[in-house]
Amino acid sequence: MAKFKIVLFGKQGSGKTQLSHRVALNENYEENTFSTVGIEFLSRKIDEKNILHFWDISGSEIYKKLYQSYYMGAVVGLFCIDLTKKQDEKQIKDEVRLFRDICPYAPIILVGTKSDSPDADIEAFKKSSLIELFSACMITSAKERIGVDALYAEITKYCESLNESLWNRAVQNLVVSLKELPQNKAQLIKVELEKLAKIILDKGDEFGVVTQTKSDAIDDFTNNCNTILEGNHPHVFKAVTSVAVAAVVTILSAFIGFSISFFLGSWMGPGAFVTGIIGGYSAALAVTASSIAMGTAAGGITALGLFKASKEMNALNEFTTEVSSWNREIRL
Repeated sequence: MAKFKIVLFGKQGSGKTQLSHRVALNENYEENTFSTVGIEFLSRKIDEKNILHFWDISGSEIYKKLYQSYYMGAVVGLFCIDLTKKQDEKQIKDEVRLFRDICPYAPIILVGTKSDSPDADIEAFKKSSLIELFSACMITSAKERIGVDALYAEITKYCESLNESLWNRAVQNLVVSLKELPQNKAQLIKVELEKLAKIILDKGDEFGVVTQTKSDAIDDFTNNCNTILEGNHPHVFKAVTSVAVAAVVTILSAFIGFSISFFLGSWMGPGAFVTGIIGGYSAALAVTASSIAMGTAAGGITALGLFKASKEMNALNEFTTEVSSWNREIRL
């Protein structure tokens, strides 16, 4: 099951708790609630294969030193402001900057709360220059359930796109590269791609036998494609390796639900995904793919000495360190 971490943050009393209970639990509004102490955890299933984990983080100053660990691994941030209060722009910029330092590629949605109140200054909210800091802005009222469903839809739309967008772009890059091949070779690689896709996109729940099968499929795909290419067409083989790495990421995301936006921000763009994978051979990639998928590669990918160092590979190494910090049983 893919798991997505959603962090609600903002000043104490900004309506985070009421909003999270509405979005995550669909609970009735309670007039009087206590401020969150530390963190409150809530969950809501998108479907049988995807679940949202909401982290309602206290806005109290006494927890500020813990924000870094609270934010780690978030795929979406919800910054809540009370529409009935005057906003401190410096405080908002500082909080957003801290979140960005920890989760540089996670979108942050600006959420105005308590819009039902006669004191809510909605026009000032809409005209605020702060809007430029955020991926989206939404006006809500937990009490009247205004904007709650729209906010949930925005969150799920983003999360549901994460699992397959990296894979899809890598596949598209490979298909485009096949135009430089003779028709018979291009067709053979398309057959290999179809076989890999059928196995990788099968959403099995067990991370044992199923993952080994997927890991073997990655090995077969890279080896067979290399045989078809006969050591020629390096541009096409780079595209092949991009699909293999995207397959590894897809396996990991299904298991632990990490933020694929980390990769999208670092590697996406026409041809950019493969720029860090420069010096690999099929067997080297096969070992890497199997090791990562089974959680046995110690010290990250470049530590294996299979690829030249680059910004993209350094980003992948940073990712492996981050994943291990979330769950002490996972070692990449």
